[in-house]
Amino acid sequence: MAKLTYDIPKDYTVIDLETTGTSPAKSEIIEIACLKYRNGEQVEAIQQLVRPRRRISYFIQNFTGITNEMVADAPMIEEVLPAISVFLQGETIVGHNVNFDMNFLKAQGVSFEGWYLDTLYLSRKLLKNVSCHKLEYLCDYFGIVDTHHRAASDCLMTNELMYRLASLPEYQKLSAM
Repeated sequence: MAKLTYDIPKDYTVIDLETTGTSPAKSEIIEIACLKYRNGEQVEAIQQLVRPRRRISYFIQNFTGITNEMVADAPMIEEVLPAISVFLQGETIVGHNVNFDMNFLKAQGVSFEGWYLDTLYLSRKLLKNVSCHKLEYLCDYFGIVDTHHRAASDCLMTNELMYRLASLPEYQKLSAM
């Protein structure tokens, strides 16, 4: 079982998924990105579109920019998961609302045993004066370029957000506890 941490890891993998909805039981993964970092430098990446069993709704196409045509020749989730499982093995996982992503992957049989850091939880703990903690709003707050709702760009923004949150004086108090 994965355990939550607020400590900024030295080595970690940032993950993000794009899906057809919010329920791991009813919705499907349509894009996966995993960016592996060592000492704060990106060293490896997986970015993969995934073909769902059902058509992607117009709402999700507009929200993510991922169309049915884009995933028509993409592999199915069963073909992608073995490589994702190996890539994530033993990693500290970082993400924004990362439980969402981990729950989708868990529903597909990927297990998480180590630590994870959630920038959503961290922002809520540190930024009491901010009313919205969605990734795009926090990126705007910190001046991070927002190329929102594609998995790899969300990973890059989450990585930058993690370091911006860690630079706050409030974080120093939190990490000293």
